[in-house]
Amino acid sequence: MTEMRNRLKERCPELYEALERSWAIAQNEWLPAVKMESGSYNSYPHVRNLERYLDHVILEFEKVGAKPDMSHIEIYVICSAILFHDMGRIKGAEGHGSNTKKMLMKGGYYGTLGIPSKQLAEIIADVCEAHEPKHRTSLHLSTTSINPYGKVRKQELASLLILVDKMDSAFTRVIPHYLMSVEQQGLKAEFRSIIKDVYANPKSQTLCTVLGDMEHAKYGDKLLTCQLEVINGKTKKGKSDITGYDICNKVDEIEISYKAPEKPEIVEDVLGKSAWLSDPEKLIAGGYLKINSEWHLKTTTLLAVILSDLRNNVSALEEIREDLVRLGIRIRKWRLEYEQHLYDESGMETYEGIFFPEYLVNVTERMWDLSTQIFGNSDLTYENLTAIVPEGDIEKIKIAVRRLSLMAKRMKKGKKAWIWVGQERWKWFMKRVIDRKGNERCEYLSPRKLINKLNELSKTE
Repeated sequence: MTEMRNRLKERCPELYEALERSWAIAQNEWLPAVKMESGSYNSYPHVRNLERYLDHVILEFEKVGAKPDMSHIEIYVICSAILFHDMGRIKGAEGHGSNTKKMLMKGGYYGTLGIPSKQLAEIIADVCEAHEPKHRTSLHLSTTSINPYGKVRKQELASLLILVDKMDSAFTRVIPHYLMSVEQQGLKAEFRSIIKDVYANPKSQTLCTVLGDMEHAKYGDKLLTCQLEVINGKTKKGKSDITGYDICNKVDEIEISYKAPEKPEIVEDVLGKSAWLSDPEKLIAGGYLKINSEWHLKTTTLLAVILSDLRNNVSALEEIREDLVRLGIRIRKWRLEYEQHLYDESGMETYEGIFFPEYLVNVTERMWDLSTQIFGNSDLTYENLTAIVPEGDIEKIKIAVRRLSLMAKRMKKGKKAWIWVGQERWKWFMKRVIDRKGNERCEYLSPRKLINKLNELSKTE
């Protein structure tokens, strides 16, 4: 049983029993009729995932003392909306939110679906309809009261539904390869297969979409060698003219056909240079690789779609952020995470949502000040640093130092972490070395390089 269902059972057994009835009816009668789309589930696995994401968001924010505020009637409404929100897909993907509302209210069927009253059905129907993208800005739902349960904040609950629905873009939503070939699964399934996790971090006020092993991404039992470095316009052979920003923007300009090309030799890159028209109305952007007789989109194209999906998620978050705040859920940014490094929707390396560039620059300068004052001494504590950073908060400082350490590692050759971070202490490494001519010098990462990097990033924020 999920945590939210368990809380509902404890606080209002009557509504819990109603929700359980709705679930039993759904599993026996209408959930099997919800069609899959683009190789992804919209039925039970999707609904199950949304309940888990709801638990994850609420519990993670409670751990940091945020205490997301939902009454028992609001828990019932959000859990019911999660169950019913894609019911309208039985009639097709287009307008499925509105179709869900019509199906819930048609001919008093809400009782057949296990909903106790017409008023509750209307509230659930409104929340379901509002989750559809075309309704996000046009529908402004009011707070209502229902006897004997109390008030229901429909707008805020609709935004919470949008959040958890957007979070379900990982491999767990994809139909297994043994049930459907890659060509049948389609583009969404292929990029979702790469996504390892989506999680909320309340301390950094950031949502992260986590990419799995992109170096050797698997599709079923097929192995596709990938190069994630193209996100920042780099490949293993050096720099490329194709940047993450170019790739991401191209997704909106070109309709990507998933049909395998008949003349793959003239399909060259994601920007469509020497691209081949498989159909007069569809341009294949990017090209394909043939692996064991199956066609797969090139890594650059997959990354383009992932970044485009991230951009859509960022846009949705902007629209619902204030509604979530009223529920006690503060999320400022949505990032892409790969090997602990964070990227924004343009594909550029960045940092957690809780930070502004000026803050990280200030932390960098204070870290350097402390490190140079006690050259050669032992590690420094986070308390040392917190004491000299304006408006210092030790948890925020720990996150900042860790992020700076990750960024610093990429800025100087070698595998060494130039800024080491531990649970309680940190250290900016400075090492005296003797060169071949016998000259002594100090080897370290210049703080100016790190500050210049942060200043570059500030231009994209």
